[in-house]
This record gives sequence, C-alpha cells and structure tokens, in this order.
Amino acid sequence: MPCRHQLFSLLVAGMVAFTLIFLLLVQSQHQRKPLLQPQQPADFIPPTAGPVARIVHQSWRNADQIPTRFTAWRASWLSCFPAWNHWLWSDEDNLLLVRDKAPDFLDHYLRYTQSIQRADSVRYLYLYHYGGLYTDLDNECLQPFEHVLFSQAASQINKSIADYQSLSNCSVLLSSMRRSGRPGRRPYVENSLMFARRRGHPFWLTVLEAMAERARLVGVTVQETVDLTTGPQLLMYALERYGKARDMDAEHGQVCLFPADQFNPFSWDAGLGGEAGPCRDLNRMTDSELLACRARHRSAAFVLQFHAQSWGAGKI
Repeated sequence: MPCRHQLFSLLVAGMVAFTLIFLLLVQSQHQRKPLLQPQQPADFIPPTAGPVARIVHQSWRNADQIPTRFTAWRASWLSCFPAWNHWLWSDEDNLLLVRDKAPDFLDHYLRYTQSIQRADSVRYLYLYHYGGLYTDLDNECLQPFEHVLFSQAASQINKSIADYQSLSNCSVLLSSMRRSGRPGRRPYVENSLMFARRRGHPFWLTVLEAMAERARLVGVTVQETVDLTTGPQLLMYALERYGKARDMDAEHGQVCLFPADQFNPFSWDAGLGGEAGPCRDLNRMTDSELLACRARHRSAAFVLQFHAQSWGAGKI
C-alpha cells in the first residue's frame, strides 16, 4: 500500500506541474513582447491627461560646435518660447536615450549607415517619452505661436498673426510642405517640426514599429534610403498605418498637420515652379537673400524652414 500511495502522489504532483507549465506557456503567448517596446516612464501619464509638455527639443552632433547661422536660428526659439524648457541633444545624449528608453531598438540604431538616420529616429523618442515641440536647427521661429497650440486669445501675444487656425484639438502635429504639380496633390509630411501635447501618444509607437520593420530597406540613392527608413516617407507610411489601425479622433486625440502656409511657407518642391522668390534651400542663401526671404514671410508665417540639409548636399 505505501508504494501505491507514493506512486499516486507522484502522479498527482506530475499532473499539477504539467498543468502549471502549460498555463505559463499559454500566458507567455498572449504576453509576447512586441517587436519594439520602449520602456514607459515610472510616472507615466496617459496622453489625454496630466500636464502639457512645454519643452523645445533640438539636436546637433556636438552642442559646443553649432554653426553660426544655426545658432541664430536657435536663438529665435528661445525668444518665441521664453518660458519653455529648451533641450539641445548631442549625439552622445541620443545614444544614451536609446539605450535607456528603447533598448530593443538599439541594434537598429547602431546599424544605421547615415548619421541623419540616427538623428531622425531619436527625435520620435523625444516626443514619445517627453512630449513637447521638436524643431530642426535650420528652422527659424518668426513669432510666438503658443496661443495657436493652446487657444489663447491672439491679443495676448505681441506681433501675432490675427488670422490663424487653432490647433488646440490636436494631440500630435507634424510638419507639412506645399508641393508643385496638380491641384489637390497630397502635402508632403516632414519630421522637421513636430509637436506632442503630452508624452506617451501611441502614434509614436507606430512610428517606432515602422522604423524597426523598415530598418534594412535600401533605396536607389542615400537620400531615398534615409527617407524610407527614418525620414518623411517613413513618417507618411506610419501616419497612414496609424490611421487605418484606430480612430485617431477618439481616445488619444487627433494627429494633425501644421498648416504649411504658416509653418513652412518656403517649399523647395513648389520652388521648382518659381514660387520660392529670394529663398533657396541647402543653406545657399547669401546674407542679403536670407534677409529678403525672412522679410517675405514674416508677416504671414510663424515658422520659416530653410531646408538646409546639413547632413547631405547642404552647406554648414
């Protein structure tokens, strides 16, 4: 009898162990880690609650060696948003951020062959983890537009454009650019000026997932490779994918485009048709041309993007 009892006990214990292992395996299948899952901050706040992020993010290879023109353009953001925090990220800062906040993405980040791919990709992390306003260093803030983002009365802001579209219903804003060609052509979405009202918006996760998915794509040219993997083409792909996956106006708020006429009036694409006037891209403007370009748009725009492309064909 004692032997039969021991055998029965072992059989029961074995069945219990098998059941526990089976349940753990099933649970692990349902909790499988996504392809890319940046770590949420310990004090994470949902994107529809909590304080608005008043941070201006900018990035340069080395914070102590910013070119003269870029330094002047950076100063314009300090003037437009004097009460906001201004964070200038270096390449070293960016690497630490990826290691800390998105370790699953680190391998892709290190494999990029172009420095602009790393600079492109990490700016999406700024906005997911901290929120705020990202702007390229070759963008100039012509006049304050906090009231446009937060629906303050225009009279509260000196030298404000009276006729503007309130963007206060937008949780995320992306830069757009006018394009030449047929009427009704879709605007070109850019990552040179982006805003996240609060941190944690799921749109940025869609962007990060798309980057991981496209990390090894190679275009015909270096420019095309950058566009497809981390730049505007990648961003447009993620925007379309996000829109199909969920109702963008529901739980997390709208993803919108900055109106091009007021936030990117000089279009290098439309400029091919003779609309650029004194403005020229790739930082090829003389000082007098730069003054004329600014004067042309100052009264009707909040931001002037110069499209210097310092990482490629542009001058520094």
